[in-house]
Amino acid sequence: MNWYECNNLEDLKDVGSFIEVKGVISKDLKGKIKITAKSWEDLFDKISLLRELFTNNDSKTNEQLWFDGFESETHKYLFCLTQIDGKNRQKNLGVSGLHYRNKDLAKKWRRKIAQKIHPDKCPDSRAKEAMEVLENMYLEMMK
Repeated sequence: MNWYECNNLEDLKDVGSFIEVKGVISKDLKGKIKITAKSWEDLFDKISLLRELFTNNDSKTNEQLWFDGFESETHKYLFCLTQIDGKNRQKNLGVSGLHYRNKDLAKKWRRKIAQKIHPDKCPDSRAKEAMEVLENMYLEMMK
């Protein structure tokens, strides 16, 4: 069984040791997304979130869209802002050193993402948290 096919915590533990499973996930995600977890429960929750984000709701077989892309740009932003941190987050959100030197570029970047994830427009429960993280990133760029 693969880690992304696990339907419960016991299935996930049967895949291998905690460190082995995290290593396989990292390899499978090809460095595009870094999953950090300190417990089996936390790891399973993040796998479940990934499954939810990549589930093709239009499919009769409910097949996964693993690694083919997010369901929408909004889902990508929400995931990156709430589940990834550090350099991985910046890489996935398209942030470079230019954003810290060019205030106009930073402003356009923030506006583009905010239009997708603002809690007034986005009903997702993660929208408020994502917006707070976005604002903090933007404030860092404006220093």
